[in-house]
Amino acid sequence: MKRITALLSILLLLLSGCAIRNPTTPPASLPTAQTEPSRPETTIMDGREAAGSLGNVWYLPNDAVASMGAPTLYSFGGNLLLVSLTGDETGFQTELKLISQKDGTLLAERVFAGSGCEQVQTGPGGIGLYDSVFGTVQVLDEALEPIRAYTPAADSENWALSGDMQTLYILSYQDGVFALNLDGGEKRQLLDGTWVSVIGRDNRNVIFTYVDRRTQRSSGACLNLETGNLEAIPASGTFGTAGRAGDIWLLGGDMDWNSYRLLNGDKTGTVSVPDGWLTLLDTGCILKQEYDCCLTLYSADGRFLSRCERPRNADVSLNTGFVWSDLWNGYFFTDYTGSATRLLFWDPTVAVTGENLALSDVQPDEKPEGTVLDQAFYARADELSRRFALDIRIADCCTLDYSHYDSWPLTEPEAVWQALDVLEAALSAYPDGFFPQLLYGTVGKIQIEIVGGLTPKPDAGVGATAAGFTQQLGDHNLMALDGWTLDDSTIFHEFSHMIDARLRWDADLRENALFSEERWLKLQPEGFEYAYSYEDIPESVTRYYASGYFAADYACTFPTEDRATLMAAAMTNATYEFDTQPGLRPKMDYYSRCIRDCFDTAGWPAQTAWERILQSG
Repeated sequence: MKRITALLSILLLLLSGCAIRNPTTPPASLPTAQTEPSRPETTIMDGREAAGSLGNVWYLPNDAVASMGAPTLYSFGGNLLLVSLTGDETGFQTELKLISQKDGTLLAERVFAGSGCEQVQTGPGGIGLYDSVFGTVQVLDEALEPIRAYTPAADSENWALSGDMQTLYILSYQDGVFALNLDGGEKRQLLDGTWVSVIGRDNRNVIFTYVDRRTQRSSGACLNLETGNLEAIPASGTFGTAGRAGDIWLLGGDMDWNSYRLLNGDKTGTVSVPDGWLTLLDTGCILKQEYDCCLTLYSADGRFLSRCERPRNADVSLNTGFVWSDLWNGYFFTDYTGSATRLLFWDPTVAVTGENLALSDVQPDEKPEGTVLDQAFYARADELSRRFALDIRIADCCTLDYSHYDSWPLTEPEAVWQALDVLEAALSAYPDGFFPQLLYGTVGKIQIEIVGGLTPKPDAGVGATAAGFTQQLGDHNLMALDGWTLDDSTIFHEFSHMIDARLRWDADLRENALFSEERWLKLQPEGFEYAYSYEDIPESVTRYYASGYFAADYACTFPTEDRATLMAAAMTNATYEFDTQPGLRPKMDYYSRCIRDCFDTAGWPAQTAWERILQSG
């Protein structure tokens, strides 16, 4: 990415003020006449009214702005563009007004009919007004007059325009990212993916997450609207919001909306904001908006710059755009009271007190260094991890505090060594290259922990003490195993749960995938329904325990447990169960075919360990 040259000058202007100096020092004066931009005698600041108690935010009375309903603010040609979407029983309208940044006069205004889903972009090529529901693109000039109009096919997808307004980018949820030349009509695919979801956008970038069709792994990328290039998000993890300004990224958590990751060149950090949210402005500064109406401005490395109090009588959330002004050395923004829109100005050079953003270093995801056992035990766990492409942990390297179970470390040397023997033998039963194919979506690794016991937490709803369990935790799958009772059947059972998750993910992505729960249910005895509970098993389910279709009573709780007990029986070559339960082989045959349909079987034997049982009897 090109560095945004204006970014450095903007940051220097902010840093030149006393917002980060001793707050008792008078604020630095505005630039001298030699460097100060030319300003008219009548200015937009005439008649301004103080807002808040800090003396750095002002109301700027403006009739043209006041009459709009909750507009979004943009910068265009050195002026302020306000865009408001309104609708009633007669239809939807998009109202645009261009206001002089110098004296506040209304320079142009237009109203366009639309679907209510119109979007606006500004760039060197003009103002883009587009509607993916109606299938229209209009390019407006500084008088807000249409100078070009196009009618691409309506698709209700996410659209964006290049800075020169010549290319329409289509971010299709199902099919990936495309570039359409508006004049010539040529369309080309930029990215082959699915589940494309936009998590951040501005006039320069569109940031989105997607699933790569080839690898079926989740990823994130940024489309540069000036160059048309795609660039990967330079961080791993799952994100729900994103902003970018040059080399600066602000990524909001997917599951934890109060957690953010800041990337500034080679510097990274995380910050938690329980009382509000963060936004990365196009100047490269970070804006914190708190629920108590306070706004705080930070530099890209988290240093405090300024804060102001947002007017408390605004009825809607203030999230409608901040426009930096080189002319006035501050930010324009708006709020809406429910009856009128107000134009405001924030002067960050006024000295106020504040604290830096509390950034914590991002800790690398490394295995803890074990110390309670001889190093030979940890070395063996590491060797098995490398051989099978897994992350195997023992003793004090384990997590121990699980969501549904209490646990404690297994530190008896003989028990740990024996558990590693059992684990090695079980892992060796799977074909080469099997375990990396269990990675999908956001799951980047499989972490196996051998512990000293697994006791359900109160009200966990998972039944009695467990021999093992699996759980997806964001970027990895966790398997915890009780080392005291560990046998190969437990390991095969738990890996079946990971196979299940992989099959379901594949079936969601591929229309012709063989696996489906509907097909699986057709293989059950007539009238049977799973209990869908570990603790409350109705009598209607217990009647089927000995029907010839289940490898164990436990199989009747959930379909996933049915397949897990079936897989464990097959891989331990339980011929008696398969010979005496005639319904098992059809289920195992279907499950085996689903695995081969989903996985890359190049290099696999003609019969896997779980398929051998199908040839017996």
